[in-house]
Amino acid sequence: MLHTIVHFCIGIFLALTLSCTKTNPIFCLDNQDCLDPQRPICDLTGASPESLQLSNTCVSALPSSAASKPSVSSSPPSQEQPITEQPSISEETSCSTSSQCVMSQTPICHDASCAACTNFDQSDVLCREKNITYPFCHDSGTCVNCINDHYCNNDNTPICDQQTLQCRGCIPNGQALSLECINKDNFAPFCHYDGFCVACGTHQQCSSKVCNNHQCLPKSKIIYIAPNGRNSIDCGSFTTPCLSITDAHGGMTKITPSRSTIYLNNGDYIENILLSETTLSIIGVAASLRSNDRNTPVIDIKENVHVTIEGITIQNAQGDSYPSGILCQSNDSSTMHLNDSVITNNDGFGVQSIGCHIALQHSVIQNNGSGGLSLQDSNFVIQNNMIINNHNPSILFSFGVSIQNNAIQNIQQFSFNTIADNRPMNDITNQEMICVTESPLIINNSIIWNHNTRPNTTLVSGNCGWSHSVIQGGYSGTDIIDQDPMFIDSTNNNYHIAVSSPCIDTATNTAIIFRDIDGDLRPQGLGYDIGADEFTQ
Repeated sequence: MLHTIVHFCIGIFLALTLSCTKTNPIFCLDNQDCLDPQRPICDLTGASPESLQLSNTCVSALPSSAASKPSVSSSPPSQEQPITEQPSISEETSCSTSSQCVMSQTPICHDASCAACTNFDQSDVLCREKNITYPFCHDSGTCVNCINDHYCNNDNTPICDQQTLQCRGCIPNGQALSLECINKDNFAPFCHYDGFCVACGTHQQCSSKVCNNHQCLPKSKIIYIAPNGRNSIDCGSFTTPCLSITDAHGGMTKITPSRSTIYLNNGDYIENILLSETTLSIIGVAASLRSNDRNTPVIDIKENVHVTIEGITIQNAQGDSYPSGILCQSNDSSTMHLNDSVITNNDGFGVQSIGCHIALQHSVIQNNGSGGLSLQDSNFVIQNNMIINNHNPSILFSFGVSIQNNAIQNIQQFSFNTIADNRPMNDITNQEMICVTESPLIINNSIIWNHNTRPNTTLVSGNCGWSHSVIQGGYSGTDIIDQDPMFIDSTNNNYHIAVSSPCIDTATNTAIIFRDIDGDLRPQGLGYDIGADEFTQ
C-alpha cells in the first residue's frame, strides 16, 4: 500500500515538472512512449536516478553501468518522435562468461562486463577460448573467422571473404588465372572447381604441359614424343622429343622410376603398345594412337602394370580376331586409369578388362564392333562416360556394356553414364547392358536408351540393382524413369540432354561427383542430372 502511494505521488511530481513540455507519460513500455525530447528513453529497470528506482519510467539517459536492455519498438518512429540512440558498442553488459556476450562487437566477458576483444592484450586467445570457429580479434572488436587470406589455412577454403570475414573457397574462373588465388599465393594462381587454389587444374596451364595432382610436373620428369621428333639415345627432352613410343630408342626406353610420364604432342601416332611389369602415364591433349598391326589391341596391358592414360584418342584395332582398343588382362595385378579419352573404331570392344582394376571417367566409347565396355572379374569405377553407337552389322552378339563378375570384387561403382544406341546385327539380340555379379552392385544415375530397338525389347538383363536411372521400357528398381531422355541430336552423336529432358534434377541427391563429362559443375539446378551430361543453359 505504501509503495502504491509513493509511486502515485512521484507520478504527480513528474507530471507537474513536465507541464511546460509535451505530455510525457508517467509510465512507459518502450522508447516510443517517451514523447518528451528531454526524456526520450524508457528506463525499464529503474536504474536511472531520475526514475527514483521506479521501473518503466521515461528518463533523459541511462547510466553506462545500467543492465537494462534497450527497448524494442514495434514500428518505426514517426518524424515527430525522436529517434533514440541504442547503447553504443562500448557500453558493456553484465556477464559471468563470454558465452553470455551475444553482441558481436562485445564478445568477451571481463570483470562481469561484456567488452570488445580489442580491449585485451591476448585478444586472439580470448576469442579462441570463446569459440574456436572465430579465433581472431578484428579491429572492430569482433571475434572473426579470418582477417585476411593468410588466416585461411584450410586448402578447401583459402580465401577470406572481406564482407563476412569468413574463410571460403575461391570462385572458379575456367582456364583463366584467378586474381584472388594470385593474391593468396603466386604459386597457386588457378582456382580448382572444388574451390581451392592450385598451381594447375589442367595440363594446358603448365609450361611443362603436364599437371599432376594440381602441381606442374617438371620437364625433367617427362619424356616428350612428337610427330616431328627423332628417336635417339638422348631424345625425349622438351626441346628434342622422340619420334615414337615403342620403337628402338623411343620413349619407352627412357622410363625410369623418377621419369615415368610420357607426353604425346599433338599428332597421329601409328603403333601398338605392349605394357608389362611397368608403371607409367601417357598424357596428351589432341593426340591419337592408331593400331599398326592387325589382330592386336592398340594398348595391350599384361601383368603388374600401373598405367594412366589421359587425353588420347585410341582407334583402329582391326582384324578377324576382333581386337579391342584397350585390353587389360591380368591376374588381379594390373590397374588402369583412363580419363578424358576417346576409344573408337575398333573391331572388338572399345575397352576390355579381364582381372584388372579399372577406373574409367570422362571418356567416350563409340563405334566399336563387339561393344563398348566389357568387364570380367574386374574391380571398377565407371563414371561420367558416354558409351554410344557401338555395333557391327556382321556380329550377332554385341552390347553397350557387359559386366560378368563371377568372383567377389571389392570395388564396383557404375554411375552417371549414358549408354545409348548400341545394337547388334539386325537388332535380334539387342541389349544395351548385361550385368551379372557375384558381389551386390547397384547401378545408378545412368541412361539406358536405344532409338533403334524393336518394340517390347528388354535393354537390361542380369542380377544387378538399379536406382535413379532412365531405362527404356522400364525395369525393376528405385525411381526408374521410362521416358525419352531427349538427347539434343543423337543422329549426329550429340548425346547431351535438352532443356526438356526428364533427366534434369532427378539423379540421387547424395551424389559426390562434382563435374560432368565436359567438366561442367554438378549440380547446375535443384539437383544432379541423370547421365554423363549435366544440363547447362
